Amino acid sequence: MTGINRHESIITRRDFLKISATALLVTSGCKGIVEKIIGYGPIPTDQVAAYPIIVTPTIPPAITAEPTAGVDIYQQLRFDELLRPPLLLDGWYVAQGSPIFKAEGRLMTLSGTDVQSSHVYNYGVLEGVIHSSDWKPQTLFSDSSFGFETWNGTNNDCHYGVLFKSNGHLAVLSSTPDMQKKCSGDPKNQAYPPVPNWDAIRAGKTVSFTLIWNTESVTLRVKGNGLEEQVSYTGPAIPTVPLHVRLYSQTSESHELQDFSLYGKKAVYNE
Repeated sequence: MTGINRHESIITRRDFLKISATALLVTSGCKGIVEKIIGYGPIPTDQVAAYPIIVTPTIPPAITAEPTAGVDIYQQLRFDELLRPPLLLDGWYVAQGSPIFKAEGRLMTLSGTDVQSSHVYNYGVLEGVIHSSDWKPQTLFSDSSFGFETWNGTNNDCHYGVLFKSNGHLAVLSSTPDMQKKCSGDPKNQAYPPVPNWDAIRAGKTVSFTLIWNTESVTLRVKGNGLEEQVSYTGPAIPTVPLHVRLYSQTSESHELQDFSLYGKKAVYNE
């Protein structure tokens, strides 16, 4: 079984996402919103590259928008700043375990650790580099995963996710709540397409990935050991609800995260 459970769920420094960077800075008001949320200032226009899968985003007129609206953000993640007080305005938290930091915040090791963003996103791109000796073959189950994920519903059992699994699968899942907005059992719609040549890729131990999610398609690009592969999914399992970013490594595995970036449409709920 390649599914995931409640204890599972990142982005090299290469030039990243020219999805209308100028549009984010068109007015001084929008520029202020972007700077406030990012915590690092406006998006540098020399650090961007085209991702045709993502539609050109727009900035809402005010931060007190409808729940379906959002604000575009871009972050190159410095892990010690994200997880040690004082937290950034676009904060993160440790839901389980204790991350280990190295190299002045450039590296974060997870083992039995669950790190999540405090905000949710309507869609996004997560990119990063992970070093591990514990990558699993595709024939074995692993809870460890990295991507976008959440549980909601009146009983908190409605499960949604877009994830890079540490056993070489793209996981896409979406529950269907009943009339009382409750869910039970596994999500009705699930898909776990495998990454081609995964055993050869994981043999190098260091894997870089790009996870691209929007409401129409999901794409996972993976590089490692001199190889590059891609797997995509379109279908009913793609979540249409806002998701947290979730980075999870199960107790029996260890993953060293480095050079992560996040581009996303942050959902705004009349804050």
